[in-house]
Amino acid sequence: MFNTPILRLSTYTRLIRQHQWLSVVLLTLFMGLISIILTGTTSTKAVASSASSLKASANLRFNSYVSNYSRRFTTSSSHSSSSSNSASSAAFGHSSDGSSAVFKYNVAVAFQPKDRDENKLLKSKSKEEPSPTGEDNYFTFAKSDSELACGVADGVGGWNELGYDSSAISRELCKALEKTYAKDNESKLSPKEMLSRAFKQIQEEKIVQVGGTTSCFGTFNADGRLSIANLGDSWCGVFRQTKLIHETRIQTHQFNTPFQLAIIPESILNQQKAGSRFIMDTPRKADEYSFQLQKGDIVVFATDGVIDNIAVQDIELYLDEQEGNPDFQEVASKFVKNVVNLSKDERFPSVFSQELSKLTGQFYSGGKEDDITAVFVKVE
Repeated sequence: MFNTPILRLSTYTRLIRQHQWLSVVLLTLFMGLISIILTGTTSTKAVASSASSLKASANLRFNSYVSNYSRRFTTSSSHSSSSSNSASSAAFGHSSDGSSAVFKYNVAVAFQPKDRDENKLLKSKSKEEPSPTGEDNYFTFAKSDSELACGVADGVGGWNELGYDSSAISRELCKALEKTYAKDNESKLSPKEMLSRAFKQIQEEKIVQVGGTTSCFGTFNADGRLSIANLGDSWCGVFRQTKLIHETRIQTHQFNTPFQLAIIPESILNQQKAGSRFIMDTPRKADEYSFQLQKGDIVVFATDGVIDNIAVQDIELYLDEQEGNPDFQEVASKFVKNVVNLSKDERFPSVFSQELSKLTGQFYSGGKEDDITAVFVKVE
């Protein structure tokens, strides 16, 4: 690509040497030509860079799994993390009109557990009733119209196959996060500190026998600041005028193996096979984000049952269709219903099926049936 201007430079140099009287004219024309070429090259590079960034962002959503298998809670010792613990941030500021406004938040929650084999539920070692949200759980807690904490957690389903309640740890973590936020009267704790205290609480309470969970939640302040802690492959996106402007990155150790907070007794730890290890991440590994919101923004927290099926562009289209709908709860409920329907559609080109096709070199289509939970927050 860059050889052509160099060859042209050599040609013009020889011509100038042979025709000195044309040197000024030729140099002028040559510099103009180079300017046009370089300008075009720069523009091409910018477009390519932008496309590469969009592709990388989309690919992140492909790293959670999967068809009929539950997410894993062990990993081979030869594998390393596929994500970094770096965090994104946005500058804090005022409202869009430059004034110092007090922000308020409207919350809507919707969920649908996947269909499960009743026989497996009966064999569970847990005495708890089946969770209405499946292995997913969520929490919302408002100190006032202008102070809110909410988010989702997703129990790692592999433990259910061994007869344990995979929803227990995500349920108890959400309860502990809610209590931790409620007790923080001055809202001084960061989400990452809240996650650390909440996880320590459920470890000490010993209600959870065994299990692993992801977590993605945030706190909303009166000045419009959204602070997030994310560990694993749940997700949060901020939409402005129906377009995604910020999102969290998923964290995975390897394919279908998300970062996860885990409680595993010694009796089970001693049974792990050589060459593999149980995943027991700590709250310190959670990514932190900070975004400045504006009036009209919509924030979505979702478990991987959402982002394994649909891409961000699908969410943007849905929000665009629903713009102006005064019933915010209906917006959330229809969203989850639509995702559930797509997850059961064998012909739908889901994010998961496309990624599986890429990984295996074979064509796959269809949605990924999973528990689906979403928390919608509208900034007012």
